[in-house]
This record gives sequence, structure tokens and C-alpha cells, in this order.
Amino acid sequence: MKFRYIIDRSMLRPVLLYSAAFWMLAPLAMPQVPISISPHVPAKLPGPKLAPTHQEKHLPTAGRPILGYALSPDATSVQAIYGTVKAPQMGDMVSLPTVVKQVYLPQRQHFALLEQTSGESVAVWPLHHAFANNENSDPVPVKGAMAHPDSVTFSPRGDSAVLYSRSTASLQLLSHLPLEPSLTTELGVASYGTPVQIAVSDDAAVVVVKWADGNSAFSLNGSAWRPLATSFNPQAWTFIPGTHDLAISDIAQKALVLLPAISEVSSASHVLAQGFQADRLAATKSGGQLIAANAATGQLWTIELKSGTATLNNGISRIDTLSALRNGFTFLLSTSPSLSLFDSTVSPASVASSTTTVGLAQDGVGRH
Repeated sequence: MKFRYIIDRSMLRPVLLYSAAFWMLAPLAMPQVPISISPHVPAKLPGPKLAPTHQEKHLPTAGRPILGYALSPDATSVQAIYGTVKAPQMGDMVSLPTVVKQVYLPQRQHFALLEQTSGESVAVWPLHHAFANNENSDPVPVKGAMAHPDSVTFSPRGDSAVLYSRSTASLQLLSHLPLEPSLTTELGVASYGTPVQIAVSDDAAVVVVKWADGNSAFSLNGSAWRPLATSFNPQAWTFIPGTHDLAISDIAQKALVLLPAISEVSSASHVLAQGFQADRLAATKSGGQLIAANAATGQLWTIELKSGTATLNNGISRIDTLSALRNGFTFLLSTSPSLSLFDSTVSPASVASSTTTVGLAQDGVGRH
């Protein structure tokens, strides 16, 4: 049997009105959930390129790797060296803060020490802010440090420094550079004469000095000066990074010598290499190699401390300095008339026209 439903339109009207009222009032009875709507940010339209500011004009283009830095001849500005070791380029000069009288660059060059025109202490200046981040940060004075040193000497890695003042006849040792710089020790030199050569270990525990009369002495952890027990006369010297081992170049005896673990107890020296004269010494960041140079002859040696092998790199056109750049394995030799770098990580044959092996002593190398 089939049933037929007949619905009158008048019966549908109350139902529709009830349904509409339900959906209008239902949200009021239900918990409300806030909805976050991100505002629309219109895309920037291309416009005219603005002229760079004075600071921007003197900064290297963002994204270019910085190998290191070089000072202007009058030490009033810093110049970035960017690119790669095989294809380095000099950037524009960046003027130092107006309060600066002199700038000192350490090995590895992650910062600079600044002598200021005021009476404030020497200050730390973060180079990466001035170049990589396009901002010129204010120098941060080192509390208690002298204001106008006559010389500044850095440790192999730039972790510590020695300030010398002729007027006060004193040395100041700064440690924990550059993040937490502090004045560690102050040593008097009035009774010994004028320091003509200074070296300091990375932990600022050992400082060695060659006096004007040719004698040398050392101080350990701020102790009184003690004679440096060696028959060699240093023309150049450097600590091995992270150690108290001191490498010495004696031009008169044509020898490169290592004094291991300088401390209150004298230790025997080791002749590393003979037959050459170097007036500049530096060490790689790892301490595995010594780099020795003679500025007058343009000769450059690489000495492997573990194997006892020394290699002479010929064909170097000019050596004005021997300073480790940021990576600790590339060294700045000259900026004029052309930029000259030395990469200690590659074969000497790839950076020089010929190589020669130097005669070596057989009595070992230093302890590390």
C-alpha cells in the first residue's frame, strides 16, 4: 500500500523560522575561539638606488669572505683583505673611531687594540662588527690598562698582550682577549734597562724580554725577572701557540732553536734547523709549523716541528711583515706594491717557483 504525504506550505514557514533563529543564536551559547589574522604586508616595489653613506662606501660587499686585515702606513685606518687565498683582494679603507690615535692588530686579527686620544685605557675594538655587520662599534676600554703604551706585543693566537710604557718603565700583561679582557700583571723594568724585544704566551703566564744590552730574561706568573738560560741571541722569537715553548732565531749562529717549557726550571734547548738567517718568526694556529722569514733577502722557510723538516720557498718578491690572518694558517707578507699572502696548508711548490731543503739538526724537537 502506498502512502502519499501532502505538506502544506503554511506548515513549513514556522520550521524555517525556527531553524534560522537556532543558527543565529547558537554561537552565543558556544565557547568562543579567537582567530588570529595575519596582516597583509605589501611587497616592496623596486625604486631608485640610494647613494651609499660614508661608512657603507668603505665596507666590503656583504657575503664576501674576509681573510684578514691590514693597517694603513700611518696606522690610522684598517683595510680588509677579502676573497680566497688564491685570489685575495684589498677592500677600501675604513676610518677608525674619531677618538683613536693608534691601532694595533694581533695575530689572527679578530679584534684590534686601540690607543685613544683621551686619557682612557687602551680599548678593544671588534673588527667583525665594522666589516661583516656594517656597523662601527664603540671601543671598549680595558679597565686599569695604560692609556698610551709605547709598544704592544701580542701572543701567537692574540689571546694576550703586553703593553710597554717608557715613561713608567713598566710592562702590563692583558689576558682573555678579546671577550673578557683583564689586566693580569704589572712588571717593572727600571732596574734592567729598555726592552727591545718582547714575547708573551697565550695564557699570559710567561713573558720574555730582551734588554738593550743583549741579555734576555723571563717572568712566570708575575714573578721577579730571571735570566733566560740560553747561549743563543734572539733576532726574532715567538711562543708556540698554547704552550710555553719559545722558538728563537739566532742570525749570528744561523740557527733556529726551541726552548721547551720555559719555567723556573731551566730546560735544554733544541736546535731545529741550521744554515739560514731569519729576522721574523710566526707559528700556525695548530702549532705544527713555524714560518721563518728574512725580509732583506725575501726568503721564507716552513719548518715542520713533528718531522723536523724545513723547506725554503724561493720566489717571494717582498716581505714587509709576517702576520697570521684570521684562519691562523695564512700569513700576510706585503700589501705594497701588490698584495702578497703565504698559505702554509698547501705544498710550497704551488706557491713558489722552487723549493730547497735546509740542513737540519738531529737532536729532536720541542715537547707539546
